[in-house]
Amino acid sequence: QGGAAGGEEGSGGGQEEAASNSCEAAFRHMQERWAPIVRRDLVMMGRLLAVGAPFLSCLSSLVQPLRPPRRLGLEIDPSARHGWLLPDLCTLPGVSSGVLSVEIKPKSGVLPLPGQVCSEHACKAAHSAFAMMQRMKLSKGSVAAQSGYDPLDLFSGDAGRMEASLRELVRVPQNNLRVFVDGV
Repeated sequence: QGGAAGGEEGSGGGQEEAASNSCEAAFRHMQERWAPIVRRDLVMMGRLLAVGAPFLSCLSSLVQPLRPPRRLGLEIDPSARHGWLLPDLCTLPGVSSGVLSVEIKPKSGVLPLPGQVCSEHACKAAHSAFAMMQRMKLSKGSVAAQSGYDPLDLFSGDAGRMEASLRELVRVPQNNLRVFVDGV
């Protein structure tokens, strides 16, 4: 909510270069791919900051007691060298109650262009990466239920598909939908 620092151990962070590059790559992706095509007031870029181990250790100590039970085993990666500072959009300045905010992590709603996928991976041209990942997670037992949400539907421009996609997101939110009331 108030920002993000590097990666998290157990979530692919681990190595210094990977954690630092992951945060930088995500920031660059937002700058280069999304900011130019989405209205400026709809893209919250934040700032990429250099961070050090003492800061990350202190931050980890502060947020650990606030983590939901399913994330208690994770820690902020102390080897990360960059963090992404974002404003807290779950509250409104000067408003102490009655604020409802919805966070959607939509994932990619595009398919590769014809010719970008070889015939042995043809399913990648017909199904979103999110949908394929859901099938894999279900088969490995890392999710209890497969989400029927599909970013291709959300970004389709078809009101019926978009509504159905959002209903599925509410039905099985996993970590792609969070609702906050008064910042909590």
